[in-house]
Amino acid sequence: MRTIEQAPDRLIVHDSPWGVHAIGALLAVIGTVVLVALSTGGRGADHGAWVGFVVGGTFAVAGTLVALAATDCRLIFDGPGMTVRMVRRGVFGASTAIYPFSSIRDIALEVGDLGRGAGSSGSCRSVFVLRDGTRVPWTFAATGDFGSQAHSVAVIRSFGGWDIAAPDPAGRAGDPTGGTRRPTPLSAMAATSFPGDPPRVGALTRIQNATLVGVVLGIFGLIGVGMTVMEVERLLEWRPVPAVVQSSTVQEVHAGEGNPTYRPVVTYQYAVHGREYASSDVNVITVSRSYHWAQSVSTRFAPGAKTTAYVNPRDPTRSYLVHEISLVPLWIILMPALFGTIFLYGTRWTEHQATLAAGVTVPILASPASAASARPA
Repeated sequence: MRTIEQAPDRLIVHDSPWGVHAIGALLAVIGTVVLVALSTGGRGADHGAWVGFVVGGTFAVAGTLVALAATDCRLIFDGPGMTVRMVRRGVFGASTAIYPFSSIRDIALEVGDLGRGAGSSGSCRSVFVLRDGTRVPWTFAATGDFGSQAHSVAVIRSFGGWDIAAPDPAGRAGDPTGGTRRPTPLSAMAATSFPGDPPRVGALTRIQNATLVGVVLGIFGLIGVGMTVMEVERLLEWRPVPAVVQSSTVQEVHAGEGNPTYRPVVTYQYAVHGREYASSDVNVITVSRSYHWAQSVSTRFAPGAKTTAYVNPRDPTRSYLVHEISLVPLWIILMPALFGTIFLYGTRWTEHQATLAAGVTVPILASPASAASARPA
């Protein structure tokens, strides 16, 4: 949300929908990718695949709805006419509503989780609070840009006179009702009191948090790099030798309390310099995935079939069968890099919002849902 025009008699505030469009599109893409991955190659028959279908479908539908429902909102405040025109444009059409200044008691931030205390990272949206107590939200969804929203609300309250503490009997120009019927504004509070009081987070704390996140993500990244180096080294240096398959099966791998994964287990024999060896390692590096994947690899090596094993020239007891690179190490590298980028961007964005909100006082209201949940039973 930003002010695109500010003059003594005219003020225009614009809220772009592209951020919400992007979030919705990202959710929809993630859900679609999950559904496509489960629907191809027979993975839908794996144990517990229905959970993936439910999650993927939910992401796809919710993301699509969010992307389509987002609207472009433009507020045009006319000082001489003492009216505000709200123009919304979206996929499903456009609408215009006009509100006289005298019908608006105040302008506030509606907070989704007011009262959770310091450390809260909730979202908010700007609303008109009409004289009868009803609220008119500016946007379809609440967002976390509390700084820019608070700044815009403060500018608008000053422009229309809603930040005046009491009616002016003399009827100053800044008084939207000429000092006669203007209702008492809502109580204002520092915008930095929500969410999480970002300005109180000192530089040392931010550095410590960034260092901790960097160390954790760095460890995962180094593991991925190490696995990649190991994999490339084996693909380039280990030498092919004739081998005979003895048996082939699929082994279930349990990791904690989650759903099990599976890996192919193929026993085979080969000879190096006239000496016989046996091994059951299949892939360049040991990985486990879905049952369908493990079974598809296992069926490639029928008992009694002749194949090729790739043997460590320095240690003939070590070998593998599938001479193909695995993408697992690449994902282990990319995921920490992605999360690190998101964390860095989120930290800087939060600091930017805190800077915008510094020194701004605006009314802050609990959303109806938040107020209802906080009310004692």
